Amino acid sequence: MRVIFVTTEVAPWSKVGGLADVMGALPPALAARGHQVMTVSPRYQAAEDVLPTDLSVPLDLPAPEERGPDEGDEEADEALDTTARLFLARQDGVDHVFVDHPLFLAGGDIYSCGPSLGVTTYMEAGQGAAAASLDLRYSAWMEAALEGLELSFPGQAAGLPLFSEELAHWLMAGSDFVLIPSRFEPCGLVAPCAMRYGTVPLVAATGGLQDMVDAKVGYTVPRLGSETSAVDVRQDVLHLIQAMRRAAATCGTPAHEALQAEGMARDVSWAVPAAEWEAWLASL
Repeated sequence: MRVIFVTTEVAPWSKVGGLADVMGALPPALAARGHQVMTVSPRYQAAEDVLPTDLSVPLDLPAPEERGPDEGDEEADEALDTTARLFLARQDGVDHVFVDHPLFLAGGDIYSCGPSLGVTTYMEAGQGAAAASLDLRYSAWMEAALEGLELSFPGQAAGLPLFSEELAHWLMAGSDFVLIPSRFEPCGLVAPCAMRYGTVPLVAATGGLQDMVDAKVGYTVPRLGSETSAVDVRQDVLHLIQAMRRAAATCGTPAHEALQAEGMARDVSWAVPAAEWEAWLASL
């Protein structure tokens, strides 16, 4: 098949949310299955310095008359012994009796201080239908409230109103739980990213979040209301608080470790989604 993706963002050149990650990974996965794939995206000014394409690497190769006849074969034979490599090539791997992952429970001293919670959210109230209408308003009061966390809970909480993918991964890796209270979420890739670190996701049942998070890997609260009246917000907050208390009560228990192990063992590669996309496109 010949497939063209038209998108507003694609990682690593331009990124606002999970769509960029999808567009940076799905097209190559489809191409690996033998399809001709092209991705079309605006050429934003900020994207020009992400991946320079005008680099050249000079190679200083000796002239043919200056090369030795064996070209290092004798030295290589003395330095390298292929016996071990040939022996290892015949192995069938090891039996997995538990999740063997370099990040599993490797958080250090933070685990002795009680449950730690990371939160990821947009500092903007309008998503979904509001975003489609282009009536987007930055909510300054949210930023003020976020920064006020450190004043209200010194040494226990901090709010960082900025966009930093690297920092987001550090926060996820250092947390026991990640709270994703999205009212609208087309992708929800924060959840599988957190699961790879052994961080248990606590999500709202919407979009990609409800597809990726089940009771074996995390916690789900009812879908948050699309209306933002005081009554709806109060009910949504109550659901989130109840879920956080339920999750915190299990922190450090075998049940919590089972969620971590299952999440880290989940296949979050693009092999299966690419096959599903292939079948869907072929059905059109």
